[in-house]
Amino acid sequence: MNKLRLKPTLLASCLMAFLPLSALADKTLHAVDNQHNRHIESTQLLNKTVINDADRLVAYTQKGIALESVDGKTMSLLKGNFGSVDHRQVKQGLLLASVDLDRQQAMVALFDNTSQDWVASTYLPQPDFKIESVCLYQDEAQNGFLFLVGEQGQGEQWLVADASSPIALPQLIRHISTPPESEYCQVDDALSRFYINEESVGIWAYDAHPEADLSRYPVALVEPFGQLKDSAAGMAIVPGGLLVLDAESSSLSVYVEHQEQWQLETTFPLKQLIEPEAISARMDGEKLDIIIKHDMGTASYTLPWPHKKTSSPEAIPLVTPLKQTDPVPSLGDAADDPAIWVNQRDPEQSLILGTDKQGGLGVYDLDGKTQSFLAVGRLNNVDVRHGFHFNGKQVDLAVASNRDNNSLHV
Repeated sequence: MNKLRLKPTLLASCLMAFLPLSALADKTLHAVDNQHNRHIESTQLLNKTVINDADRLVAYTQKGIALESVDGKTMSLLKGNFGSVDHRQVKQGLLLASVDLDRQQAMVALFDNTSQDWVASTYLPQPDFKIESVCLYQDEAQNGFLFLVGEQGQGEQWLVADASSPIALPQLIRHISTPPESEYCQVDDALSRFYINEESVGIWAYDAHPEADLSRYPVALVEPFGQLKDSAAGMAIVPGGLLVLDAESSSLSVYVEHQEQWQLETTFPLKQLIEPEAISARMDGEKLDIIIKHDMGTASYTLPWPHKKTSSPEAIPLVTPLKQTDPVPSLGDAADDPAIWVNQRDPEQSLILGTDKQGGLGVYDLDGKTQSFLAVGRLNNVDVRHGFHFNGKQVDLAVASNRDNNSLHV
């Protein structure tokens, strides 16, 4: 018999309670401790190798985000009033993303391994929508991107970090249309897959890559189209699967992916929890540690987990750039074709030409800094010719194709 059991842990300032939960088929779900704290906004478990003795991140209303040990002691506190949290590991430490509830702005911060404290807090501009959730994504080059999710079908994707630490000036990558009734998201970095809920419909998956098409497919749907009973709320990515909370029916559904097809493996009732809405999970040997946030606080469980992670496509060796140009003015899939003009007299003063296929031609120095931008239309390709004879003079030419009027722009 497979059993889902809570590993006994001590939590600071908590009321310990035994919650026997009903059996489902041949599986029994047990909870043996629960933290009753209405002031918890969000919580995430940390991999045990991220920071020594650190067990989880907890966002408390009007207090801040606490980095806590397994026995509930606060190791460090980032003061403020924060909601949704997410994290990734970078070379300098722990990259944190959250939403400041007072300012309604997304924030990125770093827990520095050297100083053992929070540093480099950066706020993103306030969007035109209320932020319900934030989700981090690291691409194959370990660049950090942040998804902002709103409940009314609005979202944004920002570049917020490199492989080492947060960048000083986050860059808006694209606006994204998300489902309505969305409050929770997660990103599988290895598969470049972005999951988001639509409360009354189910869980959707998108390609997280910033230049990917904005298309989606369903992972878990609410009855009668799928097997979720009433709703889809928070989710947690686990090796080879996805854990999905149904807040309306107070249950946890376990989905497993087989050959790119999602199958419901089992559902656990959580009747003793009041509106379980957010979940975090981590691998610990051959079991999952799980923490669920509900209206009265949090509850923790363990679950045997024999499944392996879905294999990702074979990795292509990555060429790391030494330098790159400033972003083009247009958002989305805009930066396109480059050409290099060589300064024959002073090669170090050579220039890089690059098309913004939504708006014009960018001119950059060899460090990638913008020297000028010619807003002349939708230029697709550009090329350079040196020593062109024109009206008795020898000149250098740059010629680009202009899609606005089906012409060549010289």
